Parts: sequence; C-alpha cells; structure tokens
Amino acid sequence: MAACSESSAPLTVPAKPTWDPKPSGRPALWLRPTIRIRLTLLYGGMFLMAGIVLLTIIYMLAADAFEDGVPSIGVSGGDIRVSSDRCPPLSSAASLREINIALNGCFEQQRAASLHTLFNRSLMALMGLTIVAFAFGYAMAGRVLSPLGRITRTAQRVAGSDLHRRIELGGPDDELKELADTFDEMLDRLDRAFESQRR
Repeated sequence: MAACSESSAPLTVPAKPTWDPKPSGRPALWLRPTIRIRLTLLYGGMFLMAGIVLLTIIYMLAADAFEDGVPSIGVSGGDIRVSSDRCPPLSSAASLREINIALNGCFEQQRAASLHTLFNRSLMALMGLTIVAFAFGYAMAGRVLSPLGRITRTAQRVAGSDLHRRIELGGPDDELKELADTFDEMLDRLDRAFESQRR
C-alpha cells in the first residue's frame, strides 16, 4: 500500500532556468517582423536620415545667406521719402535713422517668413519622398527575397515526402542561386539514397 501511495504522488517539474536560451513559446507576430519588413524599414530609415541631413544643410545655408542683412542707407543731405507695400513702416519714417530701422525690421520679418516657408515645403517634400522610398523599398525587398519563397515552398513539399521536387532557380549567379543549387544537389543525393535503399 505504501508503494502504491508513493507511485501516485505527483511528479514535480523543475523550474526552467532564467538563462535558458530557448524561449518558452513563440513570440507574438508583431514582435517578429519578416525580413522583408526589416529591409523595408532599413531602406526607408536610411533615406529618411539622409533627407533630414540634407534638409538641415539646406536650411543652414539659406539662413546663412540671409545673415548679412540690409546695408544701411546714407545720404549727404536733403529729404528722403521711401514707401513700399512689403514694408509699411517705411511710409512713416521721417529720418534716415528711422528708414534704416524700418528696413532692418522688414528684412528680419521677410527672412523669418522665407525660412519658415522653406522649412515647411522641404518637410512636406521629405515626407512625400519618404513614403515613396518605403514603398519602393518594400517592392525591392520582395523582389530580392522572392527566391527564398521558392526555396521555402520546395522545402515544404520535400517535407511532405516529395523528393522529386527541385528549385531550379534561374537568374544571376549570386548567393541565393548558390543556395538553391546546393539545396537541389542535397535533394539529388537524398533521392538517390532512397532509391538505392528501395532496391
């Protein structure tokens, strides 16, 4: 009876160590993006960073070009009357000093407005081109990785006991074609080995 009670006792499973490199379960789908998504993010991110650097350089060059300001006006004598639709304070300026102050003030306003317009339009252009870059990167990544899809589908068919399937990948003699040819050679050897065993 004692032996029976001992055998019926539940077995305790030791806790999994924290240093175990194997995860307890598969991560969520959104936590393991595909290679195509990662390549798209890489292409688009690099373009975005390059665009930000270029936009910063253009903005700094434009701001530096406006930095000199407006040269002061000097006359030997007489009355001066200046008017401008873009600089209303000039109409009320009564002296040369007031004219110079009005000109500098209007220039600073136009400088700020021009830089603001340049920044907004450049930012809009950068956003549009970034969207195009991400779409182009997604399409190019899909084109580059399409041979891997063929390799995967062939491997899945082989796993279903169809050893007569071959990838037969065409195209340039690159790393993907080398991988496909190596996989085909492995399937040939396996097929010959199974045929010899059947005989």
